[in-house]
Amino acid sequence: TLWICTFALLQGDDRTIVADQIGTSVDDAPFVQALRHVDGVLVVRNSSVDVYSRLWCVCEMYFAHKYGLVPRRARVVGSDAFAGSTTSCLDAQCSDPADRVRILHALCGGSVANPSIVQKIDAAIVDFRQFVE
Repeated sequence: TLWICTFALLQGDDRTIVADQIGTSVDDAPFVQALRHVDGVLVVRNSSVDVYSRLWCVCEMYFAHKYGLVPRRARVVGSDAFAGSTTSCLDAQCSDPADRVRILHALCGGSVANPSIVQKIDAAIVDFRQFVE
């Protein structure tokens, strides 16, 4: 079975459409629910945009770790153009500013000021950026 995250949410210009699908908690997001039931994850990097400059991608990586998919059941393919990047999860962006606040709150245990949590997330991002098969 292959589940493709790109198809997880009906996208559109109306942000309420996406917000209704996600629910009130990041834990309710369709990709988080799917990650609870998969056997592995595949990260497809590209040379144009750092996957982890997008906060929803950071969120997926976080939950893949939480559910024990990383490192043994994770595969990373594609360009390693951003292997030397050192940007933090705190630099990652969302098209909806409210999502950004909600995701950072969920990932950082309610406090984006918690440096130990941010450091752990950033270390995991570096691992994914530098991974070479």
